[in-house]
Amino acid sequence: MKDAQEELYPGCKTFSRLEFIVTLLQLKVSGRWSDKSFNGLLNALHKAFNYDVSFPKISYEAKKYTKDLGLNYVKIHRWRNDKKSFGGERERRPPPVPLSGDEILEAFEGVPNVIFGKKRKRNQRYLFDQWKKLSVFYRLPYWSKLLIGHNLDVMHIEKNICDSIIGTVLDIPGKNNKDHLNARRDLKMMKMHEKLLPEKVDRGKYIVPRAPYQLTPQER
Repeated sequence: MKDAQEELYPGCKTFSRLEFIVTLLQLKVSGRWSDKSFNGLLNALHKAFNYDVSFPKISYEAKKYTKDLGLNYVKIHRWRNDKKSFGGERERRPPPVPLSGDEILEAFEGVPNVIFGKKRKRNQRYLFDQWKKLSVFYRLPYWSKLLIGHNLDVMHIEKNICDSIIGTVLDIPGKNNKDHLNARRDLKMMKMHEKLLPEKVDRGKYIVPRAPYQLTPQER
């Protein structure tokens, strides 16, 4: 605190060090400055103050400087001041705490999964006022542990699946062909499809039988 109350520079009567940093942070928020532009300003000021080790060089250090003194700030979006949207009052409540995947599963315990093709009755209530069914992805054992479970890139998923199917059916060598030696070895471990198991012919060399789904050169 003693360092915070010191003069911004020797002889400065208008700002203490703390007041100046808080003013800069207020300008950053009100002016919607990016961290990149704010870092540039702090870096220039740091040089102007003869590389004062007590003056923050980047945005993170400025925020940490005030936070360590118990003066943390909260950025308020302009929509929170829209009284029409919040019953005539300004919205000052903190944002809701996101539920973890395990908490969502616990909330849905005992709730039957949605039956596709059936319309939900209007008088049935939503869980937490937002959910009416449990996502099918929660059947995956790892899904509840993902931080962003809903972030699926459909375009790349479709492309990768398409590439894998084409590469496998046409027997194209490379990463997109999923029918390789290791895959056939897995069949042996799982005791499945004996006709497709690889045959060892020499040291480190195997013959992989052609699968019925693979096209011959004539069929291609």
